[in-house]
Amino acid sequence: MNDVETLLSQLPVLKHLRLLFPSCEPNSGLFDGYRWEKFIRTKLSLLNKFEFSFEVFKRFNSNDVIIESLIASFRTKFWLEDKNWFIKCNLQEEIGGEAFHLYSIPLFKNYVTYPEYRNAIQHSTSNIVDNNATIMVNTCELSLDLDKMTFNESQQNISSTPNYFFQNVTKLCLSINQTWSIDLIKHLSTIVNLSCLKKLTLILWSKSEIISFHEGAKILFNQTSNLRSIKLMCDYDTVGKLFLTDILPNLPCHVKHLETSILDVEHATMILERAEYLSNAKFRVFNGYEFWTHITKWLSQNGREATIKEELVPHHCTTAPPTCNMYLWFQKRMNKQIDTSNESKRKKLMHSYNSS
Repeated sequence: MNDVETLLSQLPVLKHLRLLFPSCEPNSGLFDGYRWEKFIRTKLSLLNKFEFSFEVFKRFNSNDVIIESLIASFRTKFWLEDKNWFIKCNLQEEIGGEAFHLYSIPLFKNYVTYPEYRNAIQHSTSNIVDNNATIMVNTCELSLDLDKMTFNESQQNISSTPNYFFQNVTKLCLSINQTWSIDLIKHLSTIVNLSCLKKLTLILWSKSEIISFHEGAKILFNQTSNLRSIKLMCDYDTVGKLFLTDILPNLPCHVKHLETSILDVEHATMILERAEYLSNAKFRVFNGYEFWTHITKWLSQNGREATIKEELVPHHCTTAPPTCNMYLWFQKRMNKQIDTSNESKRKKLMHSYNSS
């Protein structure tokens, strides 16, 4: 805290301050609201926006500070009325000790794994009366397990841990282990602002029950007006079913990048035929030469222009079958009605296939 005060004392006209300390010393003074109040009054009188996140790990000790005493110093008139700054403190139990997380609301985190982040919280309190108010979280990247989230929310006593709403999310990874339902998609919109989303990754485990994702995809994509990239990670059978029958018919034309693994090269051409608006695509395949041969033929027959590049995927296991990533960058189609019989059309091909 001494170093922080020394630095900030040189900035008397500062109006907006954001401090992130993922690992603090137990006696650093950063958790002392009285000290912060005195310093801001005397050295940073123009400060009107203070965002911070302090975390400290402490070993069990009978004389250890409790969470209520930590937040008490932030319940003064200065914090609640003069500045209108709301503060939250979480207690997270870990092996061999406890972790305290003190932060301003909304919470700023570059990356969040949910609901693991919430499940680790043993107790939470704030400097305001409504301790159960939903916490706004500004995060760019969110990894979300929908099954764990809905299960834990139905089992946990929500009065002991806060609820969260994630805004400004640009990268979202959705993991599905059980049945994918419309209700899950609707529930997703209650905890995530999907309007800022640019990249979506869907992870479907082998035991996932994909009864029908058609309506769910429609609801999801209607809320993602800024979505530009989609990636599907699942078994090969699911790729054929999910992409072709449920996702592609609902995929908005503003999505320009698509990525998935395929077993049948026919799936790649079927995907590209139905998503003509893509600027580029990435397919993970077992046979790069077969893919290259098939795709170049398809490009020629359909009058499409593209650049193709192959990238060998290294394996740690020597017995694993070789795989490679096939990248395609498409030229813009000036006219959808293209004469496919015109063999003089230009086509850019770049192939680094190694037959050995």
